[in-house]
Amino acid sequence: MLSSLALIDCNYYGNVEVIYTIKNVLSFIRIFIPIILIVMCMIDVLKTVLSDLSKENKLVQKLTKKLLAASIIFLLPSIIDVIMQISNGINLTTDTCWTEATKENIEILKAKAIEEAKAKSENDKNNINEQNKSQKSNSDIKYTDKEKKNKDNDNSTNNTKKTAEAYIFVGDSRTVGMDTAVGKKDKVKFIAKIGEGYNWFENTAISAVNKELKSVSGSAYIFINLGVNDLAADSYISKYKSLATSDWKKHKIVIVAVGPKVGNGCYNNVSNAQIENFNSKIKNGISSMSNISYCDAYDGFGKKNYKVSGSCEIHYTSDTYIKLYNYIMDNCRT
Repeated sequence: MLSSLALIDCNYYGNVEVIYTIKNVLSFIRIFIPIILIVMCMIDVLKTVLSDLSKENKLVQKLTKKLLAASIIFLLPSIIDVIMQISNGINLTTDTCWTEATKENIEILKAKAIEEAKAKSENDKNNINEQNKSQKSNSDIKYTDKEKKNKDNDNSTNNTKKTAEAYIFVGDSRTVGMDTAVGKKDKVKFIAKIGEGYNWFENTAISAVNKELKSVSGSAYIFINLGVNDLAADSYISKYKSLATSDWKKHKIVIVAVGPKVGNGCYNNVSNAQIENFNSKIKNGISSMSNISYCDAYDGFGKKNYKVSGSCEIHYTSDTYIKLYNYIMDNCRT
């Protein structure tokens, strides 16, 4: 069963919907079947009391079997969850498919699939336009030797300052939202999970980033936007410093400030005052590290530019995520 699940593409919402349906069926069975068995046990007891008490031993046997069956069925979903957690050590995809098969995640994957389809269509159009422009440019524009040399020097300076082989974004539901809004981009990878914080970062995200870095021969930018779900500043600072001198020492680590809440809605576990305090601690805590920088996506991006989606004050609109992504790429690659 695990080997079959390992082959499932968990980024395709159709597959996740199937697993979500299976989980719901198991939950229904977990409640409904034990109730039936308990009712049958009660009926057996009543029949024995009203008829022949000499059948007491047989009754005990029947009750034992039915109660045991009810217990096993009731515990079945929990047993499967444990098996999936154990499989995490064997194949990460198996556990991820099972645990992330939620209604919310399905909607996110659907939206992402739509955005990727739009992005592909738009990218195809842009490629055709670029080819046309390139042909026109080559035939119409001529540079003197001096102008060409200056132009090449400018490009070389910009590439040295702002380009890398890979751009990896790590975060929670906000980064999931950015991934959905931005869509697929060359050299850009998103590693994010809804509702997560430091424990997920330490136990799962770091190894996922390291896996991506194996294919990077040069340097990469690693943008991290975590903290709104736990505000564990000291733990994050200690881990960032450790990574900057070990696994990620040849790469550029950018800690993106946690964005503000906008109004009051579904998330009352944190206030903007706490977020500001967390950001301040992070900024000061990493200031001594040469390959870690702080990206001020709180005041620098502008609190007024954060627009929320729906009633939840910590999840932003697609337009906000796109603008925030562009702000990070334009202002936080140094």
